[in-house]
This record gives sequence, C-alpha cells and structure tokens, in this order.
Amino acid sequence: MAATQLPAWRVILVDDDREDYLLTRSMLSNAQGHPIALEWAQDCGAGRKMLSTNRYDAVLVDYELGRENGIQLIREFTAQAYPAPFILYPSRGSYAVDIEAIQAGATLCLPKTEATPLLLERSLR
Repeated sequence: MAATQLPAWRVILVDDDREDYLLTRSMLSNAQGHPIALEWAQDCGAGRKMLSTNRYDAVLVDYELGRENGIQLIREFTAQAYPAPFILYPSRGSYAVDIEAIQAGATLCLPKTEATPLLLERSLR
C-alpha cells in the first residue's frame, strides 16, 4: 500500500534578511513529519499584502523590519482574527520582547539563535 502524500503546510516568513530566509528554508526542507512550503515577504508591506490575499497555516515574523517591527504586524492581524498562529522569530531574543509578542497575540517567540530544524518544525506543529 502506497503512503498518502500529505499536502504541504503553507508558512510565510516576514523578514527583511534574505540570508535568514535561506537558512529558514533550508531548516524546513528537512522537516520529517509534514512537508512545509515556505513563502517569503521581504518587509511588513509585502507581508500585509500576502497575508491579506492568502491563507497560511503559520506565520513567522522577524522583530526588526526597518521602520516597523514584527509585533506591530502580529497585533494588526490577530486583531483581525487571522486564523493562523503567529510566531515571533527575532534575530535576538529578550524577555521584554517575548512578553510584548505574546501580549500582541503571538503564539510563541522563537529566537533564530535557538532554532534548530527539529525545534522549528515542532514549533510550527
């Protein structure tokens, strides 16, 4: 009996750093439990547009996004009852940013420095 191919989870990364996108894509390409299709928005404006026109299964958001920060984006879309969980995915973590992200509606704060392929996949599950 052939294994049934699961549909890929659609995940968006809102991050202004291409290297971070490539690293995240590489980590998620090794997902063992469920295939993950990662899309990339290079700034808050692109992220807003993509979130407004697409349904994602999860949203990864960097903290520092030029003139805006990822918490503003999380706050905006959770206020609109966007159906996917938001994970703040900052380059550096701090207790204050973690608390602010959770208060804004983030499900989790996972600093990139702590992310491994397994932990990132587990966080998305």
